[in-house]
Amino acid sequence: MSVRVRLFAAFREIAGVSALDLPAEQARTVGEAWGRLLARYPDLNHHAPSAAVNATYAALNDAVRDGDEVAFLPPVSGG
Repeated sequence: MSVRVRLFAAFREIAGVSALDLPAEQARTVGEAWGRLLARYPDLNHHAPSAAVNATYAALNDAVRDGDEVAFLPPVSGG
């Protein structure tokens, strides 16, 4: 059982991967999934993510279930 994590833009560049799987028991919330990524890729610590679960924006305390897809997007700026 796993959760699919997708990384976009700068996050993908920092991690060197666009997607990975986490065991579902290690990613019960969006925040837990982000914490697992921070442990693997410490350079992500300098960024605050936007997140989505199954293509719907989500908060870090939102639940994640087996088979879900969690996407992390870096902050965007522009004018």
